[in-house]
Amino acid sequence: GTPTFLAGTSPATPSSSSSSSPPWVKTVFDDLEDKHDGRAVPKRFLQAGNAKHRRLEDTGVEDWWGMPSRPEDAEVTWGESYIPDYWGDVEENPWIQAAQTFSKAGSRKRQKMVMLGGLPHSGIDIVEAFLAGHTDEVSWLRNTTSNGHIEGMNVPGMQGALPYPYWGGGKQKLKRMCGQDHERNFRPGIHLTAEEPQVVRHFRQQSFQAWNTFDHTKPILVEKDPPNLLRMRFHQKVFAETHDFFPIFTIMHPLEIGIQYHCDPSTKIRFQVTENWLNCQRAWLEDLDHYDNYLVIPFEAWFIRFEDTAATIERYLNLKDRGRWKTSKTLSLPHLLGAANFTTTTFGACNRKAKKSGVFEQRLHIKAFIAAVERFGYTLLESTKFAAPSTFPMCKVGGRPCNEWL
Repeated sequence: GTPTFLAGTSPATPSSSSSSSPPWVKTVFDDLEDKHDGRAVPKRFLQAGNAKHRRLEDTGVEDWWGMPSRPEDAEVTWGESYIPDYWGDVEENPWIQAAQTFSKAGSRKRQKMVMLGGLPHSGIDIVEAFLAGHTDEVSWLRNTTSNGHIEGMNVPGMQGALPYPYWGGGKQKLKRMCGQDHERNFRPGIHLTAEEPQVVRHFRQQSFQAWNTFDHTKPILVEKDPPNLLRMRFHQKVFAETHDFFPIFTIMHPLEIGIQYHCDPSTKIRFQVTENWLNCQRAWLEDLDHYDNYLVIPFEAWFIRFEDTAATIERYLNLKDRGRWKTSKTLSLPHLLGAANFTTTTFGACNRKAKKSGVFEQRLHIKAFIAAVERFGYTLLESTKFAAPSTFPMCKVGGRPCNEWL
């Protein structure tokens, strides 16, 4: 079936004109070849990235989610860019050294900086476990004491990298990240956008020194941290000169997040959790327009459309080694869930508890949340479903929605 959970807009009703070119093709591509299997085949496409180094490439047929399939003979594809002729001042931006190391490894395209962000326990660790199965192409920050992965701001040496307190850890994580005062302001440093140049420069210096467990010869560097949800605009600015920036966001139903709290949506604690959820997601939604590339992975997608979700991540990052999840036990859903401390019963757990106790039928005076939650693809009182959001595309590459044709 059609993977509607990743669609940027609701699928159009089939009609006699359904064989015409998809609207996103008309906006992205200037010239089209003949139809292939009923869909328009773009002849050439324009690369995103540094305007000085853009070029046109032949493409293959579009894959199921609307992005052109990677041509076998093309090194740079949609949303990627070539290494520039001039890097800039290494003293001003030490990440240039990382980019040069990757260049010397033999690639003509820029290294990707992939950052994962989302509310705590919204599925970031599942994405992490999936990408960790692509060791030939992906490098992570390693915990030098346990040899496991570590959140970027928890790496020794990152204290003081930002002139704000770190609100990402400890108890009451959701409240720390998303709680607002009476004027709807977050805690200082939670929502970072266009920070002062000296803040950007200081973060570049300190992160390059502290994040020294990255293997700079690999094409993709991955850093995870829940507060990245509202800090991606800042990070995009940090790495704009040296890397192609590809953020991945996770999202989870507000009745399922914070599963340790009461599931009844009318209780004070669940009301507060949902309110905090909306605080963060509204600010995140406003930020989406500022990214050239991004991908949103709903927690529910792993259970509803596992194969489509896995394939989407691989295509978004243009991974060469694709499809191993079809046969690899370590990339199977049960193994990924186990690595992320989830189980198959986690999906819809709060929904089942609430329905069993009858609270959904008894207490429906929470209408203020219903419309707000629907903007993000969710039905408040049915947490096992996810529909195409009407307010934003689930994926964007090179400044264009990946999948408006679905």
